[in-house]
Amino acid sequence: MKIRAVSANNRRKVFEVAITGREPLLYPFAQLEIRPTASDPVRNVYVDPELGADGFTYVLESGKEGTVHADDVLEYNEDPAYLRDLTLYQLTLEAQKRIERARLPKREIIRRLGTSPTQLYRLLDQTNYRKSIDQMLRLLQVLDCEVQLLVREKTALYRRTRFQPTPRTGQVVDLERRAGSVRPPSPPSSSRHPRRTSVLSRSVASVGYDESTRTLAIEFRNGSVYEYFDVPRAVYHALLKSRSIGRYVNANIRDNYRHVQL
Repeated sequence: MKIRAVSANNRRKVFEVAITGREPLLYPFAQLEIRPTASDPVRNVYVDPELGADGFTYVLESGKEGTVHADDVLEYNEDPAYLRDLTLYQLTLEAQKRIERARLPKREIIRRLGTSPTQLYRLLDQTNYRKSIDQMLRLLQVLDCEVQLLVREKTALYRRTRFQPTPRTGQVVDLERRAGSVRPPSPPSSSRHPRRTSVLSRSVASVGYDESTRTLAIEFRNGSVYEYFDVPRAVYHALLKSRSIGRYVNANIRDNYRHVQL
């Protein structure tokens, strides 16, 4: 899902967000961690190319910045199509994990489903949103899984901003300019780039990690590739295990490590 345009309405205290294939949506300032005020309003807001147009960045008069992901906007507005797609996506990821650990051979799974190998492949494709939730529930049932529905009150979804303490040093990160990437003063001397592998994400295409140089490479769906330096191995593993890789990158990596665009 791509954000086509975004604007800030300081009077109404909302962002007006246009997402491809959907009606314009509102995202209130109250959902932000660094909130605009009458004395510190939004000075600029733009669709962020570093997120492959899957998010936008806002800048306050004071220079403070924050980022909002398209998923946050859709989830806040309880967009039915998005909630259905998100449910399908999560069920598919669970099915992929379970089928790898299943004792049943795939041939038996196909037989119990009464389907074909091609159809099973389509059910396990996380980018296929034409399948039904009923089909995924049936597959998980064959895999001896129980799916429970959890309903809870909605809480605010916060984004990490550029004036927050970093988890590594506890110091405040203050970047003077936002138009370009943060260039490290002395990039690693090795010319070797981490080998990337595909990941299950709507905004991130592939990731890789070089333990010897502690370099994390991330390729976004728009084709841009970034390398982040001095990233602990634990952060890389947490990224791979996160429920939403795009959100994890946005909240825990993007503004916390020196990086270059390749």
